[in-house]
Parts: sequence; C-alpha cells; structure tokens
Amino acid sequence: MKGKFQAFFAATFISRIFGYARDLAIAHFVGGGYWADLYFAGFRLANFLRNFVGEGGLYAAYTPVYAALLGRNKDSATKFAHAYAGKLTLVLVGLVVAGIIAARPLTGVLLMGFSSDPEKIFWAVKLTRILLPFLLFVTLAAWAQATIQAHDKFFLSSLSPIFASFSIVVFLLWAGRDDPGAPSEALIIGLAWATTIGGLAQYLVLLPQLLSLIGFHGVKSLWEKHPELKHSLALRGPYAVTFSLDQINSIVNIFFATFAEQGSISALYNSSRLIQLPLGLIGVGTLVTSLPELSRLVDQGQIRHLREEMARQRKRIFAFQVPAVLVFIFLGHWIIRLLYFHGRFDERALDLTSGVLAFSAPSLLFYSLQKAYLGLFYAHRDTKSLMWTSALSVTFSIVISALAVGPLGAKGIALAATLSSLIGLGAMSFLASKRGYLKIS
Repeated sequence: MKGKFQAFFAATFISRIFGYARDLAIAHFVGGGYWADLYFAGFRLANFLRNFVGEGGLYAAYTPVYAALLGRNKDSATKFAHAYAGKLTLVLVGLVVAGIIAARPLTGVLLMGFSSDPEKIFWAVKLTRILLPFLLFVTLAAWAQATIQAHDKFFLSSLSPIFASFSIVVFLLWAGRDDPGAPSEALIIGLAWATTIGGLAQYLVLLPQLLSLIGFHGVKSLWEKHPELKHSLALRGPYAVTFSLDQINSIVNIFFATFAEQGSISALYNSSRLIQLPLGLIGVGTLVTSLPELSRLVDQGQIRHLREEMARQRKRIFAFQVPAVLVFIFLGHWIIRLLYFHGRFDERALDLTSGVLAFSAPSLLFYSLQKAYLGLFYAHRDTKSLMWTSALSVTFSIVISALAVGPLGAKGIALAATLSSLIGLGAMSFLASKRGYLKIS
C-alpha cells in the first residue's frame, strides 16, 4: 500500500504543479474579473458533469466491481471494462449534445445573477458550448485511469492530467504575447478550445498502457454486455452524487457568486485550486489507492484489517492536512500574492481571493476525512447512507450560502462550504458507526 500511495503522490504532485502553471497563466493573461468569471463558470459546468457521470460513478460503482472481478477472473473483468466503457461513451455523447443544445437555459439558471446583463449571458453560453466536449474526453480519461489503477499501476495514470494543463499553458504563452491591455474575446475563445483539446490529449496518452492491460475497446463495446453491468450502472447515480459533493458545492458557489461582487467566481476557483493540491494528494490519493484494497477486504470479511487501514488513513490525513489548513489561514494572502499577483491579476482580486481562501481552508481537512469514509461506504456499496449525507451537506451549503452571501459576499459562500463539509463528515461518521462497518463481531 505504501508504494502505491508514494507513486500516486509523486505523479499527482507533478500534475498539480502543471495545474498551477496553468492557473498562473490564466491569472496572468486573463486576470480575476469579468472574463475570468465567465470562463470559470463554463469550465465548472463541464467539470461538474465530468465528476458527476465520470469520477463519481467510476470510483464508487466501477472500481469496486472491476477490482473484485479482476481478483477472480481476468477475462470477465476485461469484458466488464469494455461493456462499461461502451455504455459510458453513449451517455457522454448524449450529454454533450444535449448540453450544447440546452446551453442557453442551463447558463440562465446557473448564472441567474448575470441575467440583467445579456452580453455576459451571451459569452457564457458560447464558452459553455465550446467547453462541453471536454466532458467527453476527460471522463473517458478518468475511466482509463480507474482501470489502470485497479491493476496497481498509479504513476502514469495519475500523471496524465499534465497534458490538459500543458495545452492551456502553451496556448496562452503563444496567443497572450500579442494581446496587450484587457484580454480580447479571441483570447478567451481560444482558451476554451485549448481546454477541450487538452482533455482529448489526457485520454490519448493513457491508451497505450490501457490497451496493454485490457486490449482494444472499440465500437463493439457499445453493445457488449456483462452480468455485473446492470448492477454497477444502478449504483452509479447515487454514488456519483456523493463523490461529486465538492463539485455540487462548486455549482452552488457559482450560482450565489453571480449575486456577489465581480470577480467572485474567479476568487472561489483560484482559492479552491490551492486547496485542491493537498486534497488531491492526500484526500483523493487515500481514496484512489485504498479503494481496491478496501473492496477486497470487505468482500473477504476481514474487518480487523479494514479497521487498521481506516486508522492509517485518518492518521495520515491529520498529519498532513492540519498544518496545511493553518498555512492557508495565516499565510494565504502572501501565498496568493506570490503566485498570482502579476499581469492582469490586480490588488482587488488579491484581497478577494485571500479572504475566500481563509474562510474555506478548514474544508480541506473535512473533505479529506470524507474521502476516507467514502472509500469505506463504496466498498460496502452502501447507496442509501451516502445519499442521506450528500443531501444533508448540500442542503446546508445552500441555506448557509443564501444567508451569508449578502453580508459577506464571496467569503460567505466559502464559509458555507466549510460548515457544510463539517456537517457531511459528521453524518458519515455517525452512519458508519450505526451500520457497524468497522465493528468486529
């Protein structure tokens, strides 16, 4: 387990560095105001759908089934992977087409606070339509990652996101050099296309290793069947809601941010990107590297080893995330100044982003601990409990945001994310104890 986590940690760390290079390039050439808000709003919608139908269902409903099959019958596991990929592709193509057609009403609801500005809505719709195919490519990449990682191969699969970031950085360095003053409309449109192309590159780079493990998953996978497929797809929706909890909160954040000061969407995005580094390395890393093992332990009824693994996960999370939370609270302003305060990212954006970061920093610890519990619930295939905790957390996020956005603006939205993540964690802990998942009989 230690070696797998180290491989994931190293690759994810490198990937996050490239991710920050991408974010710094966007901050430098786009800034933290009007255009940044519109780009990040469109990107968040595509990213939310990616997590909802992609990673959420994959790590919850796909990985446990595929890992268990792999331990019993490799040929059966391969057929399951092919069948799953085919059905996933059909769903994704349908969503992309529907999203492009319905982009106007979607953005009208998501960005309701912009409704008084037709120009903002026009550009939000245009950018959303360009960014939606990103959902298809990056979700297939997530499926490829999950399949490869179930074979205990974590380095290349965790490194693949650098190609998506690289695409954006190269474009901005090339196009931004001749774009003085405020960012042009052509620059923003090009940025959206570079994002989508980067998602395709992330998937293509995984194909050689994927093909060596399960062979070619061609057109025939669209109608291929497997006995476990129906059960896995039935689990997908509820589990996806739970895994995508932070993404659901990000959609809630964007909605309320349209009623706050200009630059709020950008500030929420940039502060969340800082939090995503330790969350991705430790929180998500714990879930991804332990889920196949937790699934096997539950399948074999080895509760004592399950308790020991959960204890190791919690210890690791506290050791890394508590110091990170304190750094973000007390040194966040200087970190953001060092990273973002250049180019078109001005003093106003600096103050707003650092304030948001301070209010949202504690959510790093709470979300990381949630990931540990998510693995436990996923391994037990417990749909009901996770749906309750998700609904509770999102409800509190909406209520607190609605109450706090008026007096606190974007900081109130960040506070809502922190409090709702704590409530969700408490609910998960309570239900895990009530279900007796770690109780030795």
